[in-house]
Order: sequence, then structure tokens, then C-alpha cells
Amino acid sequence: LAFKAVNLGEHLSSNPRYMQILVPDKEVKNTHLYDDAIKLLGDNVTPHPEGYATDKKYNDIHILPEDFDINLQTQKVKFTNTKTGKVETIRVLPNHTYVHP
Repeated sequence: LAFKAVNLGEHLSSNPRYMQILVPDKEVKNTHLYDDAIKLLGDNVTPHPEGYATDKKYNDIHILPEDFDINLQTQKVKFTNTKTGKVETIRVLPNHTYVHP
């Protein structure tokens, strides 16, 4: 019995230079901020004291701050809480989606 497997990497982090790779003629700044995303989503998300938010309709979708760092080997997400400035860590959950603003 065999199952198809896909490995998209074990370590994911935000890369503000990604857009510069796609559009090298323009200097692109990261203008998508967590606080702006939360304001835009309004009552559709539940902000957590740790500094991330969860969609109310689909509770397996989480919005992370812009400086996230996901390590699948340790099953942890690290990011800076935009309210307190403290580095927070949450567990990566199976079948959950983590969104960058």
C-alpha cells in the first residue's frame, strides 16, 4: 500500500524580498500588516491574546503576523505579538491553514 506524499519544505518564514524576485524593476515594501488585516476582516475573525487570529466561520484558518516563522520539524510557529512586542509560539496543527497577511 502506497500513498502519495508532497514535501513543500520544513521551514517557512516571511520573506519581504519575495516580490522583488517576481518584479525586480520595482522595490516593493511589505505593506500587508497583521493589524490592517484584522481591521479589514473585522468581526469575521477572533483575535487571540497571543497575537494571532482565527476565522470564525472556518476555525481551522489562522491569520499570523507578518514576521512569522513556521518550523514543521518542531511543529511550532513563532511570531512577534504586535500588541506586546513579545515573541510568541503556538503549535502547528494538522489540517489547519496558516495565512500571512
